[in-house]
Amino acid sequence: MAKNIVVENIVFLTIIQFSNYLAPLLVLPLLSRTLGIEGFGLIMIAFSACTLCYILTDFGFNLSAPYWIARNSIYKNRVSRVVGAVFLIKAAILIVIGIVLTLYVLFFSANTVHIKIIYSLIYCIAIVQAYQPVWFFQGIEKMKNVTMFMVTAKLSYLIFIFAFVKDKEDDIIVLFCFLASNIMATIIGVVLIWVSGYTVRMPNKKIFVDTFMSSTSFFLSRLAVGAYTSASTLIVGSVSGVIQAGLYSSAEKLYQAGQNLTSPVSQALYPYVARTGNKNILIKTTLVLLIPMIIGCSVCYIYASDIIKLIYGAGFVDAQYVLKVFLIISVVTFVSVNFGYPAFAAIGKINIANYTVMVGGAMQVFLLVILFVTKNVSAMNVSLSVLATETIVLAIRIIFLMKLNMNRS
Repeated sequence: MAKNIVVENIVFLTIIQFSNYLAPLLVLPLLSRTLGIEGFGLIMIAFSACTLCYILTDFGFNLSAPYWIARNSIYKNRVSRVVGAVFLIKAAILIVIGIVLTLYVLFFSANTVHIKIIYSLIYCIAIVQAYQPVWFFQGIEKMKNVTMFMVTAKLSYLIFIFAFVKDKEDDIIVLFCFLASNIMATIIGVVLIWVSGYTVRMPNKKIFVDTFMSSTSFFLSRLAVGAYTSASTLIVGSVSGVIQAGLYSSAEKLYQAGQNLTSPVSQALYPYVARTGNKNILIKTTLVLLIPMIIGCSVCYIYASDIIKLIYGAGFVDAQYVLKVFLIISVVTFVSVNFGYPAFAAIGKINIANYTVMVGGAMQVFLLVILFVTKNVSAMNVSLSVLATETIVLAIRIIFLMKLNMNRS
């Protein structure tokens, strides 16, 4: 029965991630050709800012909350109060983000109406995405509900983009479309909390503090991940310009689309192994899927130039070299993700997964500083730094798992 739940959740997560995979493949060609490489780079920088805001508002709850809820899902009143605590913490973080963005727009960004609208939309998107309860349904192992609101978001975004984005000057409309689709998803997601038999209740002081403290280390690890994922496009764009940002993000988006095809495995197994401690199913699943993963990435590596031209157009052809690096990263990351939180949760050492990510974040910051000081910040060099960081994180995780297994035997 338990294995059936895992399989069912993997199926629903695969549907979600297929929509995440399909949406970029349909939208990105239109955006790259309609907006041009500079407009495309600007929008990708805005989306990177949205992702960083999401990391901040998530506060690590996508990792801590499923782990806790999976172990306490039968106590509906307690879970409902934890959901309330999560929502309150997110509200406080959103206030801080709003103040920081306002100060940045007033004193540091270009003082134009266009830029102000873009940052306003980024903040609105951050608010809406903060309250999408993916972590909640992952914890109660009902990914069917997540499928409903996430697929709705992707499908409506596709429709809006094809309906309204027609001109090179429509970059702001892209963000409006993204905001509207996420509003729909958030409303559906919050309603489904009640449909599932839970509510959003006001927490007492103890639950609020415990919820905050239990997620702090996860937040730091997610922030570290942001240093070598979402922040990269912002850094490339800020230092080397929107063209380099366009080249980097065009390859990175394809990498992320590939990740969306494989992440259902770790997302579905994480709450299961946290609850049961069964790590054998994790190891077997990872090894079985690794072979087609390597074959698929190898084929894409060979035809990287053709893939870039087909999806983005000939003007983005230089992104093929960045894409080749990201294809190697894909294989490394696939193993690293499965041997990260799911594997350490199975042996009750989940904090070690946090520490490995923090080490990776520190390493990436160090590499970026070197690139900045030596004036070598470029799409290619930043992608190579991400490869180095991901490889180090994987190596550290394997070493820790081997040592811990030896100590337990």
